[in-house]
Amino acid sequence: TAQVLLGTSLLRDDRDDDGHLATCQQLMQQPSSPFADGSFLTRTTTPVVWKLRYDGSRELTLPLTCHLKRYTSHEAQKCLADEHLWFIGDSLTRYQHLSLAYFLEHDKWPARFSNEVPCTHIDEFGNATCSPTEDPNVCAEGDWNKFGGWPVYLRAVGGGTDGSIFRGRMESQSIRTDGYAFENFQYMSSKAKGSTKLSYTGELGWLGVEQFAFGWNFTGCAHSGSCRYTQEEYDKKLKQVKDKEYDWNISAIVDAFGHEGGVF
Repeated sequence: TAQVLLGTSLLRDDRDDDGHLATCQQLMQQPSSPFADGSFLTRTTTPVVWKLRYDGSRELTLPLTCHLKRYTSHEAQKCLADEHLWFIGDSLTRYQHLSLAYFLEHDKWPARFSNEVPCTHIDEFGNATCSPTEDPNVCAEGDWNKFGGWPVYLRAVGGGTDGSIFRGRMESQSIRTDGYAFENFQYMSSKAKGSTKLSYTGELGWLGVEQFAFGWNFTGCAHSGSCRYTQEEYDKKLKQVKDKEYDWNISAIVDAFGHEGGVF
């Protein structure tokens, strides 16, 4: 087995006799494996290559380390059954949260590209990989501009009037208005799909000065698939912002999850 030293991290080009990389799971499960904790997956010294796909999108690969498994929705539902994952961060983290929730709920990923007419992103099977005009992308807020922009987008994520995108299983305690951006979501898959809870709390700011905004507690409607977010509810949130009526007001992650924290 070839070994490559990069910085302070010892990586292995762990290939079988046919020259194929071991899966990352196999690498982690080897006896006395230095990779058992999986930290190499996010280490900056682990070589990564964003492999260009036929349609112009890119796929993350670890060419000198291991083969990343691409889970089916059924495998993901089984792996994440009864788990609670909490995503905290900016818009990139928001879309990681929403795309995973979409995958668990609809058994497919959102379209790889936002709406484009005509779509110039075609996969190797001849299928367009842009989101259709009539089905705006949950991971591309620009798709929603023609329907009313952020207010319509946030309400649709949170159930709208009929359950909408996530069939009532996504609560959206979120609002966008001049000078304010509150984005907090909670998804709960059905029992048949594993009862997986995915929560997201948005942060504001950059480069080490991130902080939370104000916010409201989740009601738990995602558990029963009863979440709705109507225009009336959105207007109520606007008034609460004006009147500064919030359930919590914290400035840092340690305040929510730390020794004295209990908000989340």
